[in-house]
Amino acid sequence: MARIARTTITHLKDGVGSERDLLRCVTNTGAICKEDIKTYFPNVSERRLDLMVRNSFLKKVGDVYRQGEAGLQYAKLKMGMEFHYKSKGTTITHDLRLCRTYLTFNRDEWMTWKPEGRVSRDIFRDPELRRRHNDMVNDKKWANARKLNFTVDAVVTVGGVEVCIEVVTDNYSKQDIAQKTEFAREFYGGRMVMIR
Repeated sequence: MARIARTTITHLKDGVGSERDLLRCVTNTGAICKEDIKTYFPNVSERRLDLMVRNSFLKKVGDVYRQGEAGLQYAKLKMGMEFHYKSKGTTITHDLRLCRTYLTFNRDEWMTWKPEGRVSRDIFRDPELRRRHNDMVNDKKWANARKLNFTVDAVVTVGGVEVCIEVVTDNYSKQDIAQKTEFAREFYGGRMVMIR
């Protein structure tokens, strides 16, 4: 009897370099390129990658993959990922740099990665941290700031120490960088990696 090819996905395979690892990466960073999928997720076959796109786990734009609606729901419901990186459609270069940074860490460190929304939630959930954040934002030195955006792109734990991750693009002003640096100093002992 001939085997019928599956056209729908009900679960993602787990393990090192797996479909779940790929979805975790895109959930945490917003995008990944085809080359990085082949390099870092060797257990995701071309056929399964195509199925992930057809089933809206991922969206494909050229050689770049972004999170699809089914992928977002799967990450939340089946993988316990309450937060995802909120990518703007125009920030592909930023998101791919963030992804490449994510991929430099090992799989155990991937599991500690907190996207921007989770970092904010953790601060605002704690009354003392929220007060410190409000004091920082309301400091007079930011009175003439064109915008206030202190929170970093992500925080990852390396060797038991939390480190801020920020991708700096050409449109960042000195003030933007100063705000991110102050955030890292106030909440993470100044430990920050800036990717340019």
